[in-house]
Amino acid sequence: MVTAPISTPDSVRVEPDDPLELVETTVAELAPLYRQMLAIRRMEEASAKAYSQGKIGGFLHLIIGQEAVCVGATAATQADDYIVATY
Repeated sequence: MVTAPISTPDSVRVEPDDPLELVETTVAELAPLYRQMLAIRRMEEASAKAYSQGKIGGFLHLIIGQEAVCVGATAATQADDYIVATY
């Protein structure tokens, strides 16, 4: 067994002063996010098809319907943020 110390950065949750505050955005900002969500959905659909045809063995855990979660969370990160993927 191998063990390693893991340190986590100090984090601060930033809450808006007014949670109902509207955020302005543009199509130019939103279009790449939509394309990412669409690409994930298409990959998930192709994976589901391949799995049902027996081309993928083992288990397949799809996130169809949750594409906005990973795209939005990733879009909100800063350059010095950490991302850990788990199941």
